[in-house]
Amino acid sequence: METSLTPTPMKRAINPKGDSGYTLIEIIVTLGLLSVIMFGVVGVGSAMHHHIEERKYRAECNQLLDLIFDCRNRAMMSSREAWITFHGDRVMVTTYHLPADRNESQRTVFEVLRLKGDYYNKRLIFNERGNIASRGGDLDLFLRETYRDRLVIQLYSGRIYIEGR
Repeated sequence: METSLTPTPMKRAINPKGDSGYTLIEIIVTLGLLSVIMFGVVGVGSAMHHHIEERKYRAECNQLLDLIFDCRNRAMMSSREAWITFHGDRVMVTTYHLPADRNESQRTVFEVLRLKGDYYNKRLIFNERGNIASRGGDLDLFLRETYRDRLVIQLYSGRIYIEGR
């Protein structure tokens, strides 16, 4: 009996499809899974973008209220009129500056907040006692082009608030 250490080649099973690659079913299943994953990622990204825009809008609404109340306080502190002018995406606060003996303006530009309504391109004037010297009204607040809330300015009570929150 002879022993040999040479390997004997194994017989390969005959593959009817050959070595041509993946089957059509494998490709369809893979693409289906990838598309489901992609739509999930895009959906989460879109929801996060909306949430971030909403937070920016709320922060800018609060900033607008702060600017109005600051303008009223400056009018009382300087014993002179102060006013705030509302434009589409910005406001101008004009107050008297005592050391310079002149009016000074401060401009604030909003990123997502847009303003329209009774006070659009008009002044909200506070007299030296902090009372509203101009007429009352409201200002529509938009998140870009979508109406969201309304800034209400009541003449007789002096109350200023955001309605719709």
